[in-house]
Amino acid sequence: MEYLEKIKKGYFDIAMLLRFLLLIKATLSINGTLLAYFNSIRNSC
Repeated sequence: MEYLEKIKKGYFDIAMLLRFLLLIKATLSINGTLLAYFNSIRNSC
């Protein structure tokens, strides 16, 4: 029984880690988009 609990906890940790990585990736891509947007505004002025 304890073995199953460990497996479940392991899967949960992996899912949390993947969600965290996706969040970081999304944040970085949003920051990159904003940066490009601001650079284009600054260049046009």
